[in-house]
Amino acid sequence: MALSKNDEPSSIESDQSLVMPASVDLDELLEFAIRGDIQELMDKTSALMKLDALLEPFATQLQIFTENFNLRIIRTFLNSLSSNGDR
Repeated sequence: MALSKNDEPSSIESDQSLVMPASVDLDELLEFAIRGDIQELMDKTSALMKLDALLEPFATQLQIFTENFNLRIIRTFLNSLSSNGDR
């Protein structure tokens, strides 16, 4: 299930086909989101897409959020997936 730019990230959590990047990558993405560093988010997302085609659905969804500068949704989305989900 893909999300549009206005959807809340909680609706994607039930999608079992979404392959997650390594926890270290999720934590790095979350740190960029906390700092409000959209460019780093976009760069890291692009790198993940090139790294593994299985990450494309995850990366595409994150790109939608970053292109719309929706940091609140990005943080919520990444927190829900991160091992450090309390940030």
